Amino acid sequence: MYISDIVSAAIFPANADPRVAKLQGMGLFVIGYLARPIGGVLIGRYGDIKGRKPVLLLSIIVTACSLLAMAFLPTYAQWGAAAPALFILLRIIQGMAFGLYVPLSWVFVAEHVPRQYLSVACSYATASFFVGVLFSNAFFYVVI
Repeated sequence: MYISDIVSAAIFPANADPRVAKLQGMGLFVIGYLARPIGGVLIGRYGDIKGRKPVLLLSIIVTACSLLAMAFLPTYAQWGAAAPALFILLRIIQGMAFGLYVPLSWVFVAEHVPRQYLSVACSYATASFFVGVLFSNAFFYVVI
């Protein structure tokens, strides 16, 4: 969310009102958060039927590929209205994949760890998400 102004300036047309630009940038992040439960509901059942490991790997790959595609997406000045449309589509895909990844990782850890270490292992899985956020914020602080 720290980079919503930067992303909004690159993806959307220039606005005279900075509040509109801020809302556009924040809207991009909200879309991803709203897509998370949809991914869990739609693809989570498939993980129960076909196995959790392939679905977990698929969700990691889809998340990484969508983030990479967002990083290399052209700006509004280069592609026009296609840039925000593609960014929104990629954000929905990334949100759906991440919404599947988080609960599936807890279940996967819980199924493969001895019972006496279950709470510690699940807390490590949860902490790893926050460590990723910490490193991304530190990277943003140092680079930008």
